[in-house]
Amino acid sequence: MAQPLYVSNLVVPAANIVGSTAKVKCASGCDAVVFATMKGTIYAYMASQKPTTINDTLLWATYLSDRNACQCGATGPQNGSGNFDMWAVDDPWWGVLSTPVIDRTANSLCAVTWTNDQQYRLYNLSLTTGRIQKGPVVVQGSVGGQTFAPNTSGFIQRQKQRAGLLLSNGLLYVAFGGDNPDALAGWLFVYDAATLAMKTVWSPTPNGRNGGIWMAGDAPAADAAGNIYVQTGDGDLAPASHSFGDSIVKLRFQNGALTVAGFFAPCDQMLLRQCDLDQGSSGPVLFRSVCGWRREGWKALLHAHRHDGGISTWSVSAAGRRLPARRARLHRWPQPDPEMAGFDGPYPWRANRLARS
Repeated sequence: MAQPLYVSNLVVPAANIVGSTAKVKCASGCDAVVFATMKGTIYAYMASQKPTTINDTLLWATYLSDRNACQCGATGPQNGSGNFDMWAVDDPWWGVLSTPVIDRTANSLCAVTWTNDQQYRLYNLSLTTGRIQKGPVVVQGSVGGQTFAPNTSGFIQRQKQRAGLLLSNGLLYVAFGGDNPDALAGWLFVYDAATLAMKTVWSPTPNGRNGGIWMAGDAPAADAAGNIYVQTGDGDLAPASHSFGDSIVKLRFQNGALTVAGFFAPCDQMLLRQCDLDQGSSGPVLFRSVCGWRREGWKALLHAHRHDGGISTWSVSAAGRRLPARRARLHRWPQPDPEMAGFDGPYPWRANRLARS
């Protein structure tokens, strides 16, 4: 589910503050924490005040739903069947699954929610009041002749917007994953963050299969030059056909479109795809080089080689390292150590285990 977001010195007009304690202490600014829920509501609470009642430290709360589309009344966006979740997770709620993104310059927050008319919708909220400023915008687009959400009777949305949102150079990046053995599963939509106008949509497997961008909830990474980095899950790998399954991909937005500027695919990519081992089980980390982990715990630090045609391929610049344990599955973004002296700085956290350095 979505990660909490911390906001320092958030000023909320007293008239818009819900909680009684918050009204007294936050009118001139206070630290806040923002939570997005799978029932489709986003909350902003005081971060440094222990609540004494349910709402006394609540700054604002906003329920995201197109009520004309949501068929579930006041109970929230319910799945209603096991078809939406291919792993049959025992959780009927599929509202805001991904981590929203905050723009402090514009004092806004962008989030994506799902409603049980099988559509995803994008919103831009005021960070100071929680009011919806733009949206809802239905997420829709086509790649390689395939439509993200075809308007057909009985359509069931099987894509999950699990990856966190990314804001870079005024553009909002929204990634989707899924499990589609017969067609593409990965989508990356690009929007103008201020207007929510769609700029383009890209898929890592436009002419292939699978290639979801899920990254265990991590957002795509971005460098100072505005390049975007994603890791893809099991899928076809055929660079000549623009398919990049089980890869770390560097993307560049130019001339209104996303183009591949570089990629890395491990030599055992076919094994990863066949055994559901996912190169893209976590998001890439940028520090000096690109660092990527895959599901069974291998790490790779990469550097680029320029090839004719403008696409770089990357090779391992530091020895790959595997977490020394059976079933060392990594489903989380490794955290970099800002004071590290060498490359062994990230702190990976694999499933059901303690963090390591």
